[in-house]
Amino acid sequence: MPPSRRCFRSDGAFRPAHPDTPHRPAGSPAPIPLGSRGAPVAERYDRQLMLPRLLPLMPREIADLSVAGRWHVVRLLVRALRRERRDGAAGRWTYDPNRHLGLRQALDAERRALATTRCGGLPPAPRRDGPGSLPPAPDR
Repeated sequence: MPPSRRCFRSDGAFRPAHPDTPHRPAGSPAPIPLGSRGAPVAERYDRQLMLPRLLPLMPREIADLSVAGRWHVVRLLVRALRRERRDGAAGRWTYDPNRHLGLRQALDAERRALATTRCGGLPPAPRRDGPGSLPPAPDR
């Protein structure tokens, strides 16, 4: 490898040639602390991009931004997160910390979106007109 490329990784970041050398060249800016790069997670969350990677959903379920549709996604995210936590605690090889983090971020973003809706994030009322439902009680 030519000496000019020895100290830089393929992405252009500085890599020390020896463990005793400083981690960054003299005069370069201090590294940005983790967590402050870019926008907060809530602003970076893209439902159309992230949900298909985390849950097996149909496109119409992802596009449904109604309160009932969001609650459906929240329920699925809670179940998937519970399953992922169980896999991690059991030490299963299928556990993926990145998936766990993605599920948590998606759940937080969906709950934030529900909290800003007109009904204040309450779960949808159960249907009263479906099969097996009781007729309304008579007034006495």
